[in-house]
Amino acid sequence: IKTYLDDMAVSYIRELPTKYQIILNETLLNINYEFDKIIRNYSIEDFAADYIFSEEHEKKDYQEYLNHKEILIKKAEEDKKMDLQGELNSLRVKFYKKYKGKYLLQKSMNAVVEFERGGDNPNKVFNAYNFYYSHYNVDDNLHMTEMSRNNYKNSRAEGTSGYDQDIIGMRRSAEGAIYDAFNNENIFSGDIKNFDWTDKQRVIVIDPGFSHPTGMTDWAIDLSIGESWQIQERLIDFKIEYIGEKSLDTIYKELLILIRGAKGRATPEYIIVDPSKPELIEYLQDKGFNVYGADNSNWTSKGKEKEHSEEIAPRELRGIPLVQTAYAKNKIHHHESCINTIHQVGSYSYVKDDKSGKTKLPALHDDLVVTVKYLINTMGIRPSMWESEETVNGTESVQPNESAKNGEWNMERIIYEAQQEINRDELGFEDDREQFIRGRFGINDIFG
Repeated sequence: IKTYLDDMAVSYIRELPTKYQIILNETLLNINYEFDKIIRNYSIEDFAADYIFSEEHEKKDYQEYLNHKEILIKKAEEDKKMDLQGELNSLRVKFYKKYKGKYLLQKSMNAVVEFERGGDNPNKVFNAYNFYYSHYNVDDNLHMTEMSRNNYKNSRAEGTSGYDQDIIGMRRSAEGAIYDAFNNENIFSGDIKNFDWTDKQRVIVIDPGFSHPTGMTDWAIDLSIGESWQIQERLIDFKIEYIGEKSLDTIYKELLILIRGAKGRATPEYIIVDPSKPELIEYLQDKGFNVYGADNSNWTSKGKEKEHSEEIAPRELRGIPLVQTAYAKNKIHHHESCINTIHQVGSYSYVKDDKSGKTKLPALHDDLVVTVKYLINTMGIRPSMWESEETVNGTESVQPNESAKNGEWNMERIIYEAQQEINRDELGFEDDREQFIRGRFGINDIFG
């Protein structure tokens, strides 16, 4: 640039003749292009290691790796018989094996240069270095006129699953959706390191599996109001990860990683595990955790009668009505980073058994969504904890904590009255779980 300006005896590029401005700009573009090519061919760890190693101990490990590498090179200069390439390969393999979970390791800077975070979509899906999400909705349909698009939008009521799915492109099942009340109101954002844990307990729920993925969800739960927030998730597919390492030790290792990811690495107050996996329950108890098998009991209704039953519904269907109500009342929340859980909850749908014709749940892709009902059922969440204002015959009333009855059918009131009846018949006026919530005795007295 200085050469061009000096040759033309001017001080600024804009003072150059137009012809030379164009030539200069072309030259600068070519230089940038060549520099960009050079950058893209660098490995990320060589050009910008901070993209990979953010923790202090990681940076220290990487620096030690570089120092050891430099020592080997100097040693090879003195000892010509030394197999330098073999030594470097051995050092590199050892280091990369330790950090095999770092996707950007051994990748070129091209992955960083091309990266766009995205996230500006109703599904709140963000790009990662190894995938790109493109979102389209009805407004992107170039075959439709503006009038036909507006007519199409007006054919679906805003707020319904049909509108969310067909108009704005939200991942949500319409027909047969189990948690059809689930929507964006159940998703929250923000840095989980700044999450307010006041009056909340930490609970981790595990649906273990080796033939199917293992699902883990990390929760904050306020037992005084029956409200839950999912902070983290982990979905482990042993057909892709940890090949040849299917063991309880591996699940335990992943559990520790999850624990370190939130609440200042604090140990969870409770861990809930699929009750059909007693071996994992015992294994984690031996490690010193408070572990309990998930409660598969169910609130069900038949006419005016109400039962708390183990047999009235298939095992996989138990607990779902309670979770449906919790979503409808916005008592369950998922952090925006828990994209796998959000997807599973939004797409969870009933299917029909071809042989019996009965409704059942899908056999696959439920490894995270089932942990939601495990949490709500096992931690003693009940509709009586959700005080809500409702309008009955034009007058406002607070239910279900109101003793007065009205003629209209009300699910919360029925459940609450049934709960009191069960308590009087079986437990002597008060439910054990209510005692637990009020702090009168520990969880071991309930589940032990």
